[in-house]
Amino acid sequence: MLMHHSERAIATAFLALVCVGAAHAGERIDETRQVTESPTVEVENLSGNVSIKGWDKAIVHVTGSLSPHAEGLDITGDDQRLYIRVRHPKHAHHGWGHKTQGDSTQLELRVPTATSMRVKTVTADIDIQGLTGERQDLRSVSGDIDIREVMGTRLSAHTVSGDIDSRATAAEQRLQTVSGDITSRGAVAMLEAETVSGNIDALELPSEFSLGTVSGDVVAIAKALVHRARLSSTSGGAEFEGQLARTGVLELESMSGNAVARLRSSPSEIYAKSSSGSILSTWGEPVKPKYGPGARLDYCTEGKGGDGRVEAVSFSGSVRISD
Repeated sequence: MLMHHSERAIATAFLALVCVGAAHAGERIDETRQVTESPTVEVENLSGNVSIKGWDKAIVHVTGSLSPHAEGLDITGDDQRLYIRVRHPKHAHHGWGHKTQGDSTQLELRVPTATSMRVKTVTADIDIQGLTGERQDLRSVSGDIDIREVMGTRLSAHTVSGDIDSRATAAEQRLQTVSGDITSRGAVAMLEAETVSGNIDALELPSEFSLGTVSGDVVAIAKALVHRARLSSTSGGAEFEGQLARTGVLELESMSGNAVARLRSSPSEIYAKSSSGSILSTWGEPVKPKYGPGARLDYCTEGKGGDGRVEAVSFSGSVRISD
């Protein structure tokens, strides 16, 4: 019997729904979807790894292998917005808070270069490279996040107990972890990086940035003229190297570490204070209190030249400002 046009359409739609969960527990994954040149792709994976690379095709190609504990892989959506989700039993909790190879799903995606990604994982690491999409949003609980050759307007990376390594040139970057280190290379316009118990190491910084940690060191080296910068650490040091713009402001603050600024040109103003440490400066003469420890420095060229203002404070450490 010949099938009418409407019946064929219903059958086609039914087959499409069946193919959504084509990959089952423990199986190899090999799925392809046609998309636009600049789609949004969302990925959810509990544990293992999510690796994403850009290419010059309007196709999303998903490969890898499913965890034996997973129920399957869902790929839904359309050519503009695609959803990729690893399904687990509702009661599943194995792997939360720590990484285990036995309960891991490995996802490898090839996506159009101009794709915007939204990735959520628990213990799965995220590795992303070669994308120019407008926005990249990467979130994990205890996975590491590794970012390479990513451009675009906004990049956000957040993990609780993992490290973040960003070598992206996205215009605006926000990097945050609780108990991990942050490394940044190549932000263009603005960078915000924050950790609680880790170090921050930032090179090739933009003109505006804010770096803060509670129990670690902050090291910042800027190539561009700095208009606004803030470095803070509670139980570590804060160290800056670069050149301020004529109206630029640099703020350094440490509770129990040293505050260090190495400037490539003379500043127009310096305000520095240490409650129980010393102050060493190429410009100006620090003043010590008549009684007790500490020192203070107020320096101003009074409109006779210089680049920017430096504000450096350490409570139980030293302050050093030099060329």
